[in-house]
Amino acid sequence: MSAITINQLHFAYSDTPVLQIESFDMALGERVFLSGPSGCGKSTLLNLLSGTLAQSDPRDSIQVLGQSLQVLTARESDQFRARNMGIVFQQFNLIGYLTVAQNIALSTEFHSCDKRQLLAQIPMLLNQLNLPEQILNQTANSLSVGQQQRVAIARAMIHQPKLLIVDEPTSALDEAATDGFMDTLISMSDAAQMSVLFVSHDQRLARYFSRHVALNDINKGGSVCV
Repeated sequence: MSAITINQLHFAYSDTPVLQIESFDMALGERVFLSGPSGCGKSTLLNLLSGTLAQSDPRDSIQVLGQSLQVLTARESDQFRARNMGIVFQQFNLIGYLTVAQNIALSTEFHSCDKRQLLAQIPMLLNQLNLPEQILNQTANSLSVGQQQRVAIARAMIHQPKLLIVDEPTSALDEAATDGFMDTLISMSDAAQMSVLFVSHDQRLARYFSRHVALNDINKGGSVCV
């Protein structure tokens, strides 16, 4: 079983082709860096892989962790994603008026394991991310950008997902903060033996990964970036 298998993927917004990928495969436990210019379909691909964006062509075949995504209903897709994937979004997508503890807890709602057992791991996870435990009672909108970023990692990793998808998380960080973020992300994902698909336009980050794939090399869909 692979972490990700694509056999034909076509996607367009209206009449504008964005993605046309014949094949792509990512092994379990592999760390892959996917690069490409801003606005050329990287986030669209991640949304398709996570099931937050529906496939538009019945010829397409996307399998994540052995599961064909196109046969799932919207609710089944939500449940599969919540149980098996962790996602760190470019804008973090924390709910500003909720506390840190409440934001992290949201990712456990669809998980089949004991929710109390998962939530009991939060203090240890915060410690790994160099966040003080008292931050749990602060609202997300009271945190610095760097703190929000690490909370987003905690939310993505609390249920120990098999696949971690990370979308341009360092775009608002300086070089020192980026290095700290990458060191933390890689060490934690390695310890949990997670597969990691990391997307960024910053090719300097490729050195952290076992394989570097340029989206333009596998995507044959149109020259217009949207």
